[in-house]
Amino acid sequence: MKMEDLTGRVAVITGASSGIGEAAARLLVEEGVSVVLAARRKDRLDKLTEELGDKAVAIETDVGDLSAVRTLFDRVKERFGGLDLLFNNAGMGINGPFADTDPGTGRRRSTPTCTACSTAPTPPCR
Repeated sequence: MKMEDLTGRVAVITGASSGIGEAAARLLVEEGVSVVLAARRKDRLDKLTEELGDKAVAIETDVGDLSAVRTLFDRVKERFGGLDLLFNNAGMGINGPFADTDPGTGRRRSTPTCTACSTAPTPPCR
């Protein structure tokens, strides 16, 4: 299957410091995409940015903090004029036996992650 040519596009990847976010960043850079790596772990972001080269920019961001998400989008707009792809990947785990988990716990922990990007002023899409 032939994918769309992504050369010259801009992607914001939340949760980019490890796992799926890191893997997505690597693949998108290989496809010619400029990636904005957003996560809380600055040391990991900086290391990944160095590995990926000039197609990657790191912006330390806690997506559970609406003002931090606004700052992220402002910086993306300033640097790139907007974005073409939002890879909203940030998340957190809940450790412990499933049977002991309060159903509201997952919702309380994941809601800020999901809503911060969707309730911020519209991301500066190009």
